[in-house]
Amino acid sequence: APGGESQRQVEERMHSFVSTKVLPNTLIGGAPAVVVTHGLAIKCFLRGVLNSSASMTWKIQTENTSLTEVGFVESGSAAGWHIICINET
Repeated sequence: APGGESQRQVEERMHSFVSTKVLPNTLIGGAPAVVVTHGLAIKCFLRGVLNSSASMTWKIQTENTSLTEVGFVESGSAAGWHIICINET
């Protein structure tokens, strides 16, 4: 929409929120977290995890009320975000 956020801005906002508000609690032994969001927001976040282009956003299918699970590895060769499942219903 004119004047709205770009996909990159949505991705950065989602990544910032998850990294600063959610991840610190889960890394110190807190309970797993649940983040509820709109479909485009999770698609942009996943696209960022995959380090892919904006055109890939529309190739990720998520249904309303579906579950997407991601994990985070702190160190080593597999460090970073990992997609565990997408669009579980």
